[in-house]
Amino acid sequence: MEDKEKQPITVAQLKEAGIDKLVAGLTEAIDKEDDANVGKALQDLTEGLKKLDSPDDKEDDEEKPDPFADKVAKYVPQGK
Repeated sequence: MEDKEKQPITVAQLKEAGIDKLVAGLTEAIDKEDDANVGKALQDLTEGLKKLDSPDDKEDDEEKPDPFADKVAKYVPQGK
């Protein structure tokens, strides 16, 4: 049995992981009926959620660059 209960994910954790931007990118692709990007945006969001849910060492995350920065840049409009 697992000693530690799984804690619910907070809004701060979602924002820190860039999930809010990935959701915005998916929403934009759907709104624009952009078939070419909607699949990729959904895949990126799914991967982001899997990474958020996986038990990684939190200390190592502080030293790593944002893993979603390049993916998010493709979907989020610039200058708004």
